[in-house]
Amino acid sequence: MTTGKVPKQLEASTARFVAEKNKGLGTKYGKSKPLSVMLPPDLDEWVRSLDNRSEWIRQAVVEKYERDHKN
Repeated sequence: MTTGKVPKQLEASTARFVAEKNKGLGTKYGKSKPLSVMLPPDLDEWVRSLDNRSEWIRQAVVEKYERDHKN
């Protein structure tokens, strides 16, 4: 994960994400609603081939968020 500054409102959830990595995070956030996205067929096939695609997608979103919100 990148080391960019995380906004205060996301610090707790980002810390939980890092602490609970590889531990079924999707079931630990009871109030969160799942997200879904459509991907181009070749990218969809690749993502679906990953051992833990949910973790990979979460990590990708967190890293992108951090890159886009650096101060």
